[in-house]
Amino acid sequence: MKSARNIEKDYPLPEFIDKLRRLADALENGDRFQIDIAGERIYVPVRVHY
Repeated sequence: MKSARNIEKDYPLPEFIDKLRRLADALENGDRFQIDIAGERIYVPVRVHY
């Protein structure tokens, strides 16, 4: 298991909105979501608990 960590990255508002929209679409469609933040790849699995 990975240790807890904080990743900070500033994005222009339109780019941040796009990332949130992609996450919302993936959750709504039951798809896995992947995002790169500050050079680190983050995965949200299909069966994630919210």
